[in-house]
Order: sequence, then C-alpha cells, then structure tokens
Amino acid sequence: MTDSPRTTDVAFSATAAAFFQQLRDPESGAALTLTEDGQQLQNQMTGRHWPVRSSIPRFVTDQHLQSFGDQWTTYEVAHDDEDRATFVAKTGMPLTQLRGLRVLDAGCGGGRYSRICGEAGATVIGADHTQAVDKARALCCHLDNVRFVQADLKHLPLEPASFDFVFSIGVMHHDVETRKVFDAVAKLVRPGGRYSVWLYRRNQWWQEVLNSTLRAITTRLPSPLLKPLCHVGACLGTIPIINRTLNKIVNFSA
Repeated sequence: MTDSPRTTDVAFSATAAAFFQQLRDPESGAALTLTEDGQQLQNQMTGRHWPVRSSIPRFVTDQHLQSFGDQWTTYEVAHDDEDRATFVAKTGMPLTQLRGLRVLDAGCGGGRYSRICGEAGATVIGADHTQAVDKARALCCHLDNVRFVQADLKHLPLEPASFDFVFSIGVMHHDVETRKVFDAVAKLVRPGGRYSVWLYRRNQWWQEVLNSTLRAITTRLPSPLLKPLCHVGACLGTIPIINRTLNKIVNFSA
C-alpha cells in the first residue's frame, strides 16, 4: 500500500495509511492488508475479508442495533461548548492534555466527543457498532487525525495496549454483557495509560419500573409515531427546569 493517488473509496493521506496499518483481525489479532482498490481489508492467512465503505472499515454483519444508528444519523448531535464541558466532566480528562495522544472513543455514536478530542490535537479512532459512524465521519470530515471503524466493542479490530487514553460515555450499559465490553475495551489501553467509562446512574426501583414501561411502549411504536414523541422530548429538554425534573424521574438524557 502506498500514498500514491488512485481511484478508490479511501482517501490516502499518511494518516489514513497509518490508520489502516494498525487494524487487526477482530478474532485472531492478525494484521490486515488493504486491497489495491481500497475497498476491502483481508487476512491473508485465512482469506477472511471485511468491506471498507466511505473510508470506514466495517466489521459487523448484523444490524440488531439499527435503531441506535437511525437515531444518530437522523438527529444533530454536536453542541460545541456543551460537548466540551460534558466531555471533561464525564471523563476527567482536561482538553489541554489531549494533544499528541492516541485516543479511542469506544461507542462514538455521532462523533461529537471524537471531534472534541481531534480538535484538541489528539489522534483519534472512534468505534461504534452502528451506522452512526457515517454521521461521525461527516461531523469530523475536516479532521484528518480522526478516523472511524464500525465494529463490536467486545471484538474491536485494534492492537492491544496501543492507546494512551480510552474513553466511553453512556454506551456500555446498553449491552447486556456490560462487564465483557468493559474488559475487552480495557485491553486496548497501554501500560500507564488512562481509561475512563461513564455509565447511567443506578435508578430507584420505581424509576426502573417507569423506565421499563416507557421502553416497552416506545420500542414497539412505528417510526411515524415515535419521531413526533422524540421531537416533543427534545423540546422539553431545552427547558432547564423541566430537563432537571425529568432527569430525576426517568433517564431523560444521556
């Protein structure tokens, strides 16, 4: 693989080349090779291969998390100053300390925190199971130091102990095997590196009953009915006193 121009789905800057060279087979950990047309990654020992679309390697075959992806690709997620404050509060990492670090955003969603880290000078890989990575790539298209991969957090195609700082905000609790996700992602932190995970708080029993009831209803609603409800919730969330009140009752926001 070279940096010479070619007709391909992948933009071959030096940063892009370095990104593809560090990808690994998510099962065996073997190094992968990018095909000449830039549209597949291959394990030359086993013949296994994975597609590259829109410069994003895709290591997932199922779409059981499609609804999460639809949410990220439908709605805007970036809120600039608010995102910076949220990132610092939920990771404990000052933005001034990110420059020059290799950072993994585990469960990047629409990419707002990947963008924050990239703009602060870190080299960032954002990983998410869903098609939200397409939204994330568009959000960070001005940052050559930010790349994305679509993959299961329990089987990330990345070299172990290779990141200075790994963080995950509001993601791992959505997997029924939360501990397995935590442990799998932890292996990617280099010795002496930092690992920060933020999860939803533990609710009171009555909050769990209310949340479970709402979840049982909303997950069964067709999209044409659900989206107007989401718009109502989004509008209510912009009113501080209502936002604070509802957050004490239900998981109203992330």
